Amino acid sequence: METRFCDWHTHLNFSKDCPLSIEEYFRERLPRVIRDIPLAGVSITDHNTIDAYTVGKAEAHLRQMNNRLSTQVKLLLGTELSLDVAAGGHKQHVHFLFYHPNTKGGLEKTAEWLQQGLLGDIMARIRTQNNERHRIMAKKAANYLDLKEEDTKALHSIIEMERGLSREIGREHVKRALTILFPSLNERIHTMLSRPGGKNDSSCYVATEEVKGLDVPYLPTLEALAQEYRMGMVVMAHPWRYDAGFEFADRNKAKEGILIDMSRFVPYLAERRLIKGIEIYGYYPIPNYLRSMDREDLLENNVPRNIVDSVRRPVRLDRDTGRQFRVKHVRYTGTTYRMMAIENDLICTGGNDSHGEELPGGKPDIPIGYGCRETDPLPYHMTGVRHTPARPIPALGSMTR
Repeated sequence: METRFCDWHTHLNFSKDCPLSIEEYFRERLPRVIRDIPLAGVSITDHNTIDAYTVGKAEAHLRQMNNRLSTQVKLLLGTELSLDVAAGGHKQHVHFLFYHPNTKGGLEKTAEWLQQGLLGDIMARIRTQNNERHRIMAKKAANYLDLKEEDTKALHSIIEMERGLSREIGREHVKRALTILFPSLNERIHTMLSRPGGKNDSSCYVATEEVKGLDVPYLPTLEALAQEYRMGMVVMAHPWRYDAGFEFADRNKAKEGILIDMSRFVPYLAERRLIKGIEIYGYYPIPNYLRSMDREDLLENNVPRNIVDSVRRPVRLDRDTGRQFRVKHVRYTGTTYRMMAIENDLICTGGNDSHGEELPGGKPDIPIGYGCRETDPLPYHMTGVRHTPARPIPALGSMTR
């Protein structure tokens, strides 16, 4: 039986932290992946927006790619929502993926319908909060650098220019704008925009609670989404990032003491039917040209020593571009969260959280599709096509597909 690979978590430059255009996504990135793995489906899940399906005309781009390559890749409409969760007396953003099937005779029409309803209102509120947060960050940066009035105006102008198609201002936009204005202050800018801690006493970091009056709480939001869009599906994104019991959880959140006990949090969400699934990660296969090399050759190609055993550090993927991608600790995410999903009657989805080419202060480059496995057929069925479920994930320790 053929294994089907589906990547239900990817980004374009409608997200605040991704430079990848929709043209490059469908003309270069996906074709490159399709040549190597049997990719069956993808979802563009930009942060707090579905502009890829309206402004970007994603469905038309997909149709052109499938016609050109004689493929049948499917596209699932999605977005990644950043919602506030109270943990340890603090607030943090936990990301939830929202998917919706094509119900209006086309993804563009369905997306336009969603933008006019509850989901559109929720996304607009989240963007307003995040934009205010990063405007405060820019003001703090201007104060720390003691900028003149004209330099402050220039800073905000460059930030608006850098955001491009994104409706959200991100930390990356602030950092790049400052770097453009003050190229000789890269190290100081990096320190200023990092989270507080250690010897850093000049952080411009803005905690969620500093943005007043615009909180988007997760509980009522997820309840409302579940009631309004019964055909849709809410999935918790990359739970390992927030998991207090996971060795490789987000270090920044660990420093702030706001990690969550996922063994209790996921059942809490599932019991109240606020989510239908959690995102788990399959194996990230080593590219074919690396797989054939011996140990010495792998080390010469910057592959970490522990790649064969645990696959947890960046691997050099492309000899020509030198791009690297981030690798999750697959043994934990492929077993613990899978069992957590089974115990709580949740579906499992897979996604690599691809953000395109790495930018200063941005996300590392992760290849679309690599290692993703459709462990549950429901997301694929939401694209309007049914198929035989994929075979189970290989046994632990196996590095093959």
